[in-house]
Amino acid sequence: MSDILSTISTMIIEGNFVDIMDKTNAALEEGLGADELLNNGLMPGMDHVGVEFKAGNMFVPEVLRSAKAMQESMDILRPILAEKGIETAGKIVIGTVKGDLHDIGKNLVGMMCEGAGFEIIDLGNEFDFGWTAVPCFPEGFFQQCNLGLADKDLPVFLIDVSCCPGIHYKQKSA
Repeated sequence: MSDILSTISTMIIEGNFVDIMDKTNAALEEGLGADELLNNGLMPGMDHVGVEFKAGNMFVPEVLRSAKAMQESMDILRPILAEKGIETAGKIVIGTVKGDLHDIGKNLVGMMCEGAGFEIIDLGNEFDFGWTAVPCFPEGFFQQCNLGLADKDLPVFLIDVSCCPGIHYKQKSA
C-alpha cells in the first residue's frame, strides 16, 4: 500500500473527517484513480473499524466519525466513479422505519454498502413502509423499490432499519 493510501486508511480509522478531503484531492492529483482510493484506502480503513467495533475496541461515536470521514471522501470520489461508468454491484433501497428515533444505523449501512460498490436509494427517515399482510414486502417500501430500477439484471436488496424494540415488533408482524 502506498503512503498516501495508508494515510487515507488511517484517517478513516481515526475518524479524521476534517483533513480527509484534502488528502483525497491530493491523491487524485498524484494520479491515483478513484476506484483505487476506494478499494485500497477507504475500504481497508472501514474494514479495520468494523473489526475493532466487533471486538469492542471501538464504540458507536468513533464508528460514526469514521463513517463521516468516509462520506467526505466519497463525496469527492462518487462523481468520478460515476463518470468512469464503473458498474455497480447492485442497488440497495434503504430507509428508516417511521417511529424510530434516529437513522444512525441506516447511514452506516448505506455508506458501507456504497463503498462496497452498490448504488444506494435512500428513502430517508420516518418512512411509512405501509405495513401490509404481505410477508417481507411492506407495500409502500416495495413500491419505492420499483422506482428507478430500470436495470433488471442487477440484484436489488431491500433494507428497512430500526433500533427501537416497538418497531422491531411491527417489522416482524409485517
